[in-house]
Amino acid sequence: MKNFKTIISMMSGTSLDSIDACLLRIFDDLTFEIIDSFSLDYPDEVREKLFSLANNRGDVKDVCIMNFVVGKLFSKAALGVIKKSGIKACDVDFISSHGQTIFHIPFDIEIGGIKTKRTLQIGDISVISHLTEIMTIGDYRPKDMAADGQGAPLVPFADKILFGTDKNRLIQNIGGISNVTVLSKNCDIFAFDNGAGNMLIDYYVNKFFNLPYDKNGEIANKGNINENWLNILLNEPYYEKQPPKTTGRELFNNEYAEKMLTNAPENKFDIIATTTALTAK
Repeated sequence: MKNFKTIISMMSGTSLDSIDACLLRIFDDLTFEIIDSFSLDYPDEVREKLFSLANNRGDVKDVCIMNFVVGKLFSKAALGVIKKSGIKACDVDFISSHGQTIFHIPFDIEIGGIKTKRTLQIGDISVISHLTEIMTIGDYRPKDMAADGQGAPLVPFADKILFGTDKNRLIQNIGGISNVTVLSKNCDIFAFDNGAGNMLIDYYVNKFFNLPYDKNGEIANKGNINENWLNILLNEPYYEKQPPKTTGRELFNNEYAEKMLTNAPENKFDIIATTTALTAK
């Protein structure tokens, strides 16, 4: 009897740049072996539509359509890593899909006397399961929030396995949103979102330089940090909020980015340098 599961794990983050698929074996003792990986870029039209939904511009029809469109793209990513690796689909035990978050409300809102948090990921797992003919599981964020969590259960769990708690560590991830896991032998593991990671930088780079992101920080490196604007940016109340906390495009969206430009320096390179300094701070 084998002592491992062969799994395809997939997700796409708030930057909406690609769907990442990883094919791996996870053994009974939770050690693992990566077999192969594959990334599938979102088509431009799909990415623009997802940005609109994430910025609260769309209707139920749009969500319904994109749920299946994203499901088909996730299926394509899963089949892509299978083809690249050369293994057979029948040898994959299951697919694990995080889906694409389009809205996240990590605090209680009351409707009809019922208080609850809310989150929504699209990329229907039934579509993925049907097109790949592989059992597919998902809904990790809703499950965590149903248990009164913040909807980010996977990263701290993985960080504990990868790094352990033998010493005090902060594991910092900078994606569209920046998040940190606290690992220590002196306290329970916890994690939270710091704030905007690449999200604001990407928005301004696209707006002023017509590029998707600042590769290697080359644009920021040509500018100077405007300390006055940086201090204004740091006045965002979210940064002082105590954990547990999570955030996303619900706060750091296009409207937020445009509002912050009111006090921005004139030099476009300085805007990118200062926004990059904000993420570092």
